[in-house]
Amino acid sequence: MLHRHDLGRPMFALSGILLGCIGLWWRDFAGVWQPLDNLGDFNRPLVAMLYAIVFLAAGAASVWRASAGFALLVLALLHLLAALGWIPRAIGHNAWTGLFEMLSLTIAGVVGFASLNQPRSWASRTVQIGRVLFAICLLVFGISHFFFSAETAQMVPGWLPGGQLFWAYATGAVYILAGVAIAVDYRGALAAYVTVAMIILIQVMVWLPMLIAKQENFTWSGNAITFAIAAATWVVGDAIAAPANSGAMKT
Repeated sequence: MLHRHDLGRPMFALSGILLGCIGLWWRDFAGVWQPLDNLGDFNRPLVAMLYAIVFLAAGAASVWRASAGFALLVLALLHLLAALGWIPRAIGHNAWTGLFEMLSLTIAGVVGFASLNQPRSWASRTVQIGRVLFAICLLVFGISHFFFSAETAQMVPGWLPGGQLFWAYATGAVYILAGVAIAVDYRGALAAYVTVAMIILIQVMVWLPMLIAKQENFTWSGNAITFAIAAATWVVGDAIAAPANSGAMKT
């Protein structure tokens, strides 16, 4: 039976299942978000399918609490591999947002694992460290909306009132405010849940129309990664809101 502070985990599990299915269907990694080819020379289709199979299995295992602990760590490791693949891009092409997107998913997997082991002291400490690291990721997302406002604005539907640039700045501001709130743990859970709602709205208004218009690896992967980041934020929000974590903060 799911606890009300454990609803993010099955969503994060579902994102892993979706990424696994995408990898198996396309026999490739998830668009530009999983640049594992930067880690070395290998048989890309074969490794991509093996990577997808592990994603699918770990995602499915994360649904059930009994097997979720190990499975969440596996998901974290898979996302970490993608993050490592982003390092050459980040250094060479200033593509830091993609790196921190994958790091946010890695952190959420570890936080989810630790949440299952509360109120043990090491688990509470892990949640607190993960909370701060995840907040840094949100800050990077928000700052990128201001540094790359023109590129972000291009993705905003033109029919929204206020103009595309306004919404690029507004969503960036929400990321930054949420990052600060989570970092200092002032209404951190609420900030995380508001961010989840915003990311889901972004998916509905930006990524789903792209998928409907053109069904390809990129659009499927963009939807899967966006959903995964929303789920990851939900996991962190649940960890902050959990009674065991609240108790740990007071001692």
